[in-house]
Amino acid sequence: MPITFTGTPMKESELHNKTKMAKPESGVFVNPFSEGVSYSDFIKALSGSTVKAYLTDKDKSQGVSFTSEDIEWLTAECENYTLNLKK
Repeated sequence: MPITFTGTPMKESELHNKTKMAKPESGVFVNPFSEGVSYSDFIKALSGSTVKAYLTDKDKSQGVSFTSEDIEWLTAECENYTLNLKK
């Protein structure tokens, strides 16, 4: 299932501030492959963590499983998303 995003892209400074300051609400896990989850939503949920660390930490506790290919793909997608915000 492809990940879609909605809304207006943030400026780099806004993204930086929001991703560093964002705190997961009540420990809610954001599954990047769930329908309706945007890149922005997922990046906020990372709260300064890497994609690999975030997904690996939540993997067993949330009853979900992510392959190394999932993690590599999503890492590249998030990097491309943030780079495109700079344009």
